[in-house]
Amino acid sequence: MKLRTLTWTGAVACFLVFALLGSIADAQAPKPPRRGGTLRVALYNEPTTLDPGTTTNVPSIRVRNQIYETLLAWDKDTGLQPMLADRYEETADGKTYTFHLRNGVKFHDGSDFTAQDVKYTFERIAKVSPRKSDLNMIETIEVVDPHTVRFRLKFPSPLFLQGLAMWFSEITPAQNTEMQVQKSGGIQDAVGTGPFKVAEWRRGQFLRLVRFADYKPRPEPASGLAGQKVAYVDEIVMTPIKDNKVRMLSLEQGESDYAERVPPEEADRLAANPKLEIKSVPSTNWSAFYFNCTIPPTNNQAFRQAVAVGINYDELNKAGYWGRGTVTNSLVPEAQAVWRTPEHKQGYKYDPDRARRLLQEAGYKGEEVSIIAATEPPYDLVVQNLQAQLKKVGINLKPTFLESAAHEAQLYIRVSQKKPPTWNIGANFGSAFRPDPHMHYYTRGHSDVHTGFCSNKAYDTVVEKAQKLLNPVERKKLYGQAHLIQLEWVPFIVFVDEPYIEGYRKNVQGVQILDPHWDIFWGVWLEE
Repeated sequence: MKLRTLTWTGAVACFLVFALLGSIADAQAPKPPRRGGTLRVALYNEPTTLDPGTTTNVPSIRVRNQIYETLLAWDKDTGLQPMLADRYEETADGKTYTFHLRNGVKFHDGSDFTAQDVKYTFERIAKVSPRKSDLNMIETIEVVDPHTVRFRLKFPSPLFLQGLAMWFSEITPAQNTEMQVQKSGGIQDAVGTGPFKVAEWRRGQFLRLVRFADYKPRPEPASGLAGQKVAYVDEIVMTPIKDNKVRMLSLEQGESDYAERVPPEEADRLAANPKLEIKSVPSTNWSAFYFNCTIPPTNNQAFRQAVAVGINYDELNKAGYWGRGTVTNSLVPEAQAVWRTPEHKQGYKYDPDRARRLLQEAGYKGEEVSIIAATEPPYDLVVQNLQAQLKKVGINLKPTFLESAAHEAQLYIRVSQKKPPTWNIGANFGSAFRPDPHMHYYTRGHSDVHTGFCSNKAYDTVVEKAQKLLNPVERKKLYGQAHLIQLEWVPFIVFVDEPYIEGYRKNVQGVQILDPHWDIFWGVWLEE
């Protein structure tokens, strides 16, 4: 049996998760942290629910970070570190994991954190979570003693440990949760082990969190979602402000101390304000154009290649993201450096003359090429710029802008209605974070699931092989091979890693801006 002790030095290999995410933390403050005060946060949207078992809603996750904790957590470099579990043992066949839990941890309702809470949480995930398939390798969960829990897997999986650090794996108290489930079908009153607890939630108005007096921090230095969590402020008042301009105005005028999601077009102007700090880091969310391989002209590989080399990607980045995105043609974002290979650095070179030659090879005669996109900034600007660029090489692109829900329904019509789409190109903006390349390479490109019914046996073979391997070095090489196949085949074109931009007033100290960790308000204090 292998003994794996989770320590600050990162005994869990960093290959289990993706790489350094361009973290930015404030420089050492000249004064020591002070306790007290109220941190006012402008949310970009209101949480739908604080029940970790039933939603993947991002505004909800950003709030839940302060309230709940997981068995394992990502440090600032997205290495797996201990949180509610101190260490684990793994059998040689990779199918049994025994976790030794922390002692003395309390839930917000005063109950003790035990192995029974872990068992209940993951058994509930298997029943109700929209992300339950990410942990479908779990066969049974056994309570060995109050502070030891054993997971038996159906098959070895490199995704198991990563799943334990995901937001849908936040631990809730068994007795309290089941009581709420029986009463209302889900969690209405959030109860976790985190450094802050919910004091009041008036929907549509504000959510107030207060310091949890019985919180027991870990001894390791704070880093990302891992290590020591110290709640310096007395309370956090979170106000949903959906309108970008109004949210930024609240920050400028001092009505908010911290504002989520600074629009790229506002970042430079706000950064010039001496009272504000604007931080921009590379994001794990990429954007792409999917092709429909069931109808002409996008069913022709030469045509798809013409589109790929007919785009000036730097120009797209400037048009939609004011140059703050990271240009890339890879499914593995640059922020996930640990999974990137030299092959992933390869991409399409802007070559309008070659694009015209490829169009001739494809027999393209200027017929209309449809593209669907969500009708919201900055995505509308990206598509408008794409239309202008492709016109220069002779492609007649016809955009259709749809509301978000309608756009998603059309983009993934293969999933919802089991039939091919009617569009030629589907614009997909802001892909969701995935800790493992399989979650992109398979779900985006495999013949069984590609949204535009593109198919490539060589690609499928490589991706399927990578899925079954446990060795991260070998898996990494295979994803490099899959990338090269993707560049030639062109089932989609990834064109940018979107920027992650947050803003706060300079009297707010100790801030960490990290993607995909999102809001981290422990370790933050207010200067007088």
